[in-house]
Amino acid sequence: MGSGRGYTPAMTSLGATTRAVLQELGAKPSKKLGQNFLVQEATVAAIVRLIDPQPDDQIIEVGGGIGTLTAALAPRVSRLVVFEVDRVLKPWLEQQFADQPQVTVLGDALAEWSAAGALLSPDRPLKIVGNIPYQITGPLLERALSDTLPVPWQSITFMVQEEVADRMLAAAGEPERGRLSVIVELHALAGGRLPVGRDAFHPKPNVDSLVLQLRPRPVPLLEAAQIPRFQGLLSRGFHMRRKTVWNNLRAGFGGTDLERLKGYLESNGVPLMKRPQDLTLREWLKAFWVEEELRS
Repeated sequence: MGSGRGYTPAMTSLGATTRAVLQELGAKPSKKLGQNFLVQEATVAAIVRLIDPQPDDQIIEVGGGIGTLTAALAPRVSRLVVFEVDRVLKPWLEQQFADQPQVTVLGDALAEWSAAGALLSPDRPLKIVGNIPYQITGPLLERALSDTLPVPWQSITFMVQEEVADRMLAAAGEPERGRLSVIVELHALAGGRLPVGRDAFHPKPNVDSLVLQLRPRPVPLLEAAQIPRFQGLLSRGFHMRRKTVWNNLRAGFGGTDLERLKGYLESNGVPLMKRPQDLTLREWLKAFWVEEELRS
């Protein structure tokens, strides 16, 4: 697996390739950007198998780095949109894949997510992949799960820190459960998993990682227009994790509306005296429908 023209596995190992490219560019892995480059060939191959790229697929890759995964995916798909925020690596990627018209390199995924949509065909499958820095995992996942692109996503395959994966998949009653857990559960079902040890990266992080694949629910639980309001409810509901659900949700209501809200929530089986991490997705949806009814 190469990292672009000029460096190939036949010449050197992936780890040496990565170091050589970074040295050539005068670039050092940035802690601020959460840069840990994958340097284990077997892990790269396993990730590609999990993604299962097909000739008609369109792929959005977040965090192109030096193009290790990009080079493995590009020949196998019809369109590959790569996000790379690093101001040194982005132009280098553009140069490396300049002769592959199916590859487009963009900048900041959070700022330019909608720009990827303009490059996608509505009649071909979309897969989203990436090695996601800790600090943007939540916002990026919400964008990938919720944002309206011209084609629905078929799978999301993200490498995240192990503790972040635990939070993403935490069930009701588990201490790791939070707002992100409920949003993931709303949109997706967990698919394949691939543990990745810290030795697979340069530089070596202090934690292990997990490649986690999500698949969309067969039937959406909310309409697209309702999702921002549901996310707003969760933001209020998880605002103070040690407070009860009622103490969090009552904010913004007063007087008669407050009493009506409490009565409707209780009559619909929302356990108001529990803490937010203890509610099931079904109970959060009940709370949402009650508020929708009151606001209408």
